[in-house]
Amino acid sequence: MGALADGPIEGAHDQRDVFLARIELTPAASRDPAPAELGDTLSAAGRRPIEFFLRVLTEGGADLAIETTAGLLDGLALHHATGSAPMPTADEIVSIVHGLLSITGE
Repeated sequence: MGALADGPIEGAHDQRDVFLARIELTPAASRDPAPAELGDTLSAAGRRPIEFFLRVLTEGGADLAIETTAGLLDGLALHHATGSAPMPTADEIVSIVHGLLSITGE
């Protein structure tokens, strides 16, 4: 499970420019609809590995709050990509997700 958990944050590290562009397009799209389609496309691509990780971790739990958990992992990745925090370890990510799942009752 640990190797799988590395994926959601490693993407922000390995493709830092793409990750930051996706993050920057989110507020830009709220002010101007022109970049919204590109932002949506990048967001969907960025969320796929997170959703895959969460589905594996929860053994396909259909009621999982994907958006909330993906947002949390995005925030962790953002802190790492901007240099304001170290990359979380796979064990830390698994622990955070397990904690969130226990709170939501999944």
